This record gives sequence, C-alpha cells and structure tokens, in this order.
Amino acid sequence: MKKAVMEIEEIDHLLCCAHTLQLVIGKGLLLVKQLMKDLVKILQPFANAMKMLGGSKYTTMSYMFPAISSFKKLLNIIYDAQININLDNSNTVFNDDQEFQE
Repeated sequence: MKKAVMEIEEIDHLLCCAHTLQLVIGKGLLLVKQLMKDLVKILQPFANAMKMLGGSKYTTMSYMFPAISSFKKLLNIIYDAQININLDNSNTVFNDDQEFQE
C-alpha cells in the first residue's frame, strides 16, 4: 500500500512529526531516567533520617552522628571521593538563646 501511494506523483509524502519527535526525545529521556534513579539513591538516606526525626520536638544526638557517618560513607561510595566532615566542631545552626523542650 505504501509503495503504491509513493508511486503516485501528485501526492507528497509528509513524515509523521509525532513519531520523529518520539524517537528523538525518547532516547534522550533514558539518560534523564537514569539520573533520576541515581538522585533517588542519593537522597533516600536523607529522607529516611528526616522521617525518623520528623516527629521529634528535639534532635537526638545519639542518632545524628551515625546518620552523618552513613551519609558520608554513601557519598564516598557514590562519588568515589574523600569528603571531610569535622564532627568535633561544636558550632551549630541553633541560636545561643534558643531554648529546647525536653
């Protein structure tokens, strides 16, 4: 059928733009899909830590250091680079006049 239509000289064949776009964009989306999977893998431990600490009125220090250590190990594995985090530093993001509920 296609060959018969192509032999008719008065008919111009127009390519399907939707199909062409799907072929071009579809292959590009594979890279985006893999990047999103990698991003979820990186952010999942942070989401788990936030979920665990989310119901607390204060942060439990006994959980923070292991969580930071696991984040550091994860990021070193993913990026294969050294990340130095000084856990001995007593500076915090909290104001000095902030009162904590117990």
